[in-house]
Amino acid sequence: MKTMNISDSTYHIKMLTDLAIQNEGALVLIYDSGKKLDDTHADGSISIVGKPLRVLSLATNIVRKVSQKTGLDIDTMLEAMGQVIKEREEQGYDE
Repeated sequence: MKTMNISDSTYHIKMLTDLAIQNEGALVLIYDSGKKLDDTHADGSISIVGKPLRVLSLATNIVRKVSQKTGLDIDTMLEAMGQVIKEREEQGYDE
């Protein structure tokens, strides 16, 4: 019998994803190991589960919480996010 490696992030992401699907919930999970694979790609995982409106609500809550925590204006944050997205698309960043 094969023993599961629960220290691996893939195991936990799979478990949370399965729970979100079973409960018809929404899940946005982004894990960054802090390691770089190369200049543009981080070692990590992204999992998005759920109906678009529920996922958008989660993303909105993330932006609002970061704004509160950092003291940055939401409009400034959204403008900066748009610029980062544009730059990454131009660089061919695929995450």
